[in-house]
Amino acid sequence: MTVIEKKTDDLKNIVNIDDLPTSKSDPILQVFMPFFSEAKPLCDSAYSLVVNDATDVSKMNDAKKLRLKLKAIRVACEKQRKIEKSDALKIGQSIDKVAGVPKRMIEEAENHLKMQEEFAIRAEQARIQKLELERRESLEKYEVDTEHMNLGVMHKYAWEAFFSGVVERHNQKIEADRKAEADRKAAAEAEAERVRKIEQENARIKAEALAAEKERKRLQAIADNERKEREVVEAAAAKEKARMEAKAKAEAKAKALAAMAPDIEKIRAYINDLRNVAKPDIKDGAMNRFMQDMVRSIDLLLEKSMSKLDNDK
Repeated sequence: MTVIEKKTDDLKNIVNIDDLPTSKSDPILQVFMPFFSEAKPLCDSAYSLVVNDATDVSKMNDAKKLRLKLKAIRVACEKQRKIEKSDALKIGQSIDKVAGVPKRMIEEAENHLKMQEEFAIRAEQARIQKLELERRESLEKYEVDTEHMNLGVMHKYAWEAFFSGVVERHNQKIEADRKAEADRKAAAEAEAERVRKIEQENARIKAEALAAEKERKRLQAIADNERKEREVVEAAAAKEKARMEAKAKAEAKAKALAAMAPDIEKIRAYINDLRNVAKPDIKDGAMNRFMQDMVRSIDLLLEKSMSKLDNDK
């Protein structure tokens, strides 16, 4: 066994590509084996190079050189990987393209044969679908919920019994609706008649009330006229009575005055005589003022008496 073959075995054990046959895995290992062989000792050396002192410039320079070598191998390996993968992708696409021709040819033949194989199944499905559609259309006007019903697979006798029951229930509903509508109309007509009679009665009562009010107003007018006429007559009678009383009073007064006339004349003459009486000569000033005041008072009294006598006439 050569050194290269041993190294290949080592790389093969590391990546474990046993899922590929040897004829396909070996070429891949051979392509990337040089990168592995070159990098492996350098990587081993990398871990043995340790810097412990900042003044150890020599080791730091060795570390840089070793890192740059490993970087160059990594870049070259990555470039080769892209090349190999690009070729592999093209090979895969070519495989798909070539293999697709017999694949499609066989699938088309399989589909054709499957169509022939399942002809009876499709025919039965078509019959069931057609029957389903026809039966659903038959039930449309009856407003039946058929969402969860498999009408197409329902046996003929079961369908006939079901459809007969649907029609009967529909007819019963129509009859019930017709009767309910007739009852509703009858009730509405009865209510309308009741309302009409109430309105007629209200109209009669209103007419009677209006007639009664009219008659009351007529009688009230008559009563008012009679009252006014009576008030006029009573006012005239009262006026005439007052006139007669005033006349009688005036006549009585005139008669009394006529009877008192001589006496009044005597009193008037007496009052005039009192006015003409000579006033005494009073020397004392205070007594003279007293006498003057008394004379004025007597004059006023005499004046009032004469006025009363004149008014009593």
